[in-house]
Amino acid sequence: MNRLRLWLRVLVTLVVIVAAVWLVWHGRDLAPQRPVVPPSTATEARDAAGTSSVVPSVQRPVRAPSAATAGPAAAASGIGTPPRALPEPGPGVKSPAAPQTSLVMEPARPFDSAFIRLGPLEVASLPEAVRFDYPMGSQNAALTYNAQPFRITRHLGDDLNGIGGENSDLGDAVFAAGTGRVVYAGVPGAGWGNMIILAHRVQEAGAPGGFAVYQTLYAHLEKSLVRPDQLVTRGEQIGTVGTAGGQYFAHLHFEVRAGPYVNPGVGYADTPLNRLSPEKFIDEHRGAPVDQLNQAPHP
Repeated sequence: MNRLRLWLRVLVTLVVIVAAVWLVWHGRDLAPQRPVVPPSTATEARDAAGTSSVVPSVQRPVRAPSAATAGPAAAASGIGTPPRALPEPGPGVKSPAAPQTSLVMEPARPFDSAFIRLGPLEVASLPEAVRFDYPMGSQNAALTYNAQPFRITRHLGDDLNGIGGENSDLGDAVFAAGTGRVVYAGVPGAGWGNMIILAHRVQEAGAPGGFAVYQTLYAHLEKSLVRPDQLVTRGEQIGTVGTAGGQYFAHLHFEVRAGPYVNPGVGYADTPLNRLSPEKFIDEHRGAPVDQLNQAPHP
């Protein structure tokens, strides 16, 4: 019985080997063959489908024989006679357009400033801010009032006005709330007017390296007096109160933001995002007793 099984295995193995050799040897004959199409027929088929990839041949000009050399037979057949001009297309008939070979460039996409953030070296190079003051009036915000506080009607900052109301504070000085570096100075949109963003490095327990990054934003300015990457000190004038090109009564839109992300963003939102209450932030980072009278800002 064991010998019979052995012979059956040997027989099956031989059959498989023979079948494999036969398929490899005769496989070429079993593969479908592409029909051979004459060149002229293939070109006409591609042209009819609009997918012709054949470069048209350039015909060399043939010098027409003269009447003396052409002979009567040539003259009778039209050989040597100038070609007849094609009739002009009539009204409403378009001439065949030449193929367009110009390269169409895709318009550049606008850069999204939301992807800008300060790197580790930029954060380390920020000056340390040990104290913050109000950016209008005196360091205690004398002669000003908050017309629209943080989170009222979804507001992301404070709207600081002169006590005279309307445009009484137009052109008044705007001061840096703390020592920092200018990370943005420009006009991000029609509703913002001139805007300045300062980045500050603040000592804070529990923050990486012992320091946290905060930003103060000043918008609707009539004039901006700083340039990007400029270092400013607390109380230094950086601009003047404006109206964002006449869109509002004169006031200063003032924000405090947490984090190294430099993005003008929006002034209203359903959530506070990374904004902080400016009044609360300054009260917590005054660096001086509340009743201490400080020197007035630089004139």
